[in-house]
Amino acid sequence: MNIGIILATVDPENVWDVFRFANKAIEEGHKVKIFLLGRGVDILKIDDPKFKDKIREEMEVFDEYGGELIACGTCIQLREQEWGYCPIGTMQDMLDVVTWADKLLVFSM
Repeated sequence: MNIGIILATVDPENVWDVFRFANKAIEEGHKVKIFLLGRGVDILKIDDPKFKDKIREEMEVFDEYGGELIACGTCIQLREQEWGYCPIGTMQDMLDVVTWADKLLVFSM
């Protein structure tokens, strides 16, 4: 199954849970794409003492497993950020994730 995830929050526990779920799905043979939207592009700035290292570990596993992570370029520009962690995408890329996915999950706050 193709699972698309739109991540539009920086709530540390939610972000950690998204990547744990994505990694479990990949372990079970599913393909997963995550599109970072809005505040989601700030996930690398999460500095919560309980979750910071856990999030980074899960993100590394996601990358090692071949999960696809895309960040909204407009959202990055609005925040005047430098970005080099994953590909920068457009609304077309988000649409491609949505239409590719058999199931779509959205995490926002």
